[in-house]
Amino acid sequence: MKGLANMTFHAGEDFYDIIDGLRTIDETILFMEYQRGCRIGHGLALGTNPHQYYTSRHYRAIMPKQYMLDNCVWLLYKSRQYGIELNSSTVHFLEEKIHSLLSEIGYGEGIDMYYYWQSMLLRGDARNVGDIGVFPAFKESSICKDELCKQARQYSLAKELLERYETDLIIREKGNEPDEYKYPRTICYDVYAIQEKMLTEIENKGICIECNPSSNLKIGPFDRYEELPITRFFEVKQPYHHRINVSINTDDRGVFSTSIHNEYSLVAISLTKAQDENGNRKYTNDEIYRYLMDVIQNGHKQRFEAPKMKLY
Repeated sequence: MKGLANMTFHAGEDFYDIIDGLRTIDETILFMEYQRGCRIGHGLALGTNPHQYYTSRHYRAIMPKQYMLDNCVWLLYKSRQYGIELNSSTVHFLEEKIHSLLSEIGYGEGIDMYYYWQSMLLRGDARNVGDIGVFPAFKESSICKDELCKQARQYSLAKELLERYETDLIIREKGNEPDEYKYPRTICYDVYAIQEKMLTEIENKGICIECNPSSNLKIGPFDRYEELPITRFFEVKQPYHHRINVSINTDDRGVFSTSIHNEYSLVAISLTKAQDENGNRKYTNDEIYRYLMDVIQNGHKQRFEAPKMKLY
């Protein structure tokens, strides 16, 4: 699928933690070389309110050690890539966890976390299958073309860490061990800042998001349809922060016992119930109508064209 236009991939819908979901979305865009017109299915991690999410979980998360290590490294270096200055308590937490987990999982003492980050950038490369313990050769036709990935291939330590990640059975076993982690309270603000940068990047690249209300309510960290992130992706009224091309979909209408008409009705009702800080209706009927008409147009724009067949 690499390099093809009109791709769709479900990402950021089910996650151990918002950071975990954001990392999945970022890797999808990077490794699948997403371009204008490609679609992200769900993308819930992009719009989940981090303040509500972390507060309701008492700033705790349970996940395998390998996932936590990857999430911490990704958040630290992705924030630098975006020019975001993380809170000092968040930076302290991330750096402490990275160093301890590199040791606990078995990568070794004193590993430079920058090179581990570089090794993560190589995970999207398709490689020839080799013997266990032997680093497979890169196939030039199936590697990530992004400049970040090109740079990462220059470091032998990054390639070595990737080989250990993929083939070392002890690292695999230790990395799969679950543990509980307690975030600093500043994590809410830093995750929100990352979300905003990612949403802007997705909008600028012309990437679309497929929203599936019934499915999202069942699988996501939401209690009501009003909490779904579609209006954060594609805002109802000015001033707009984000107007990403979103569509309303059923996901799997048989599994969720729904239809596209029902999904639009659910969004319409949720917009009708939405209230501002004073308890008044947030949107008028006219605003809701125009909004849904805009979303319908988005859906038409997202339609994939069937390949033209040659007649002989």
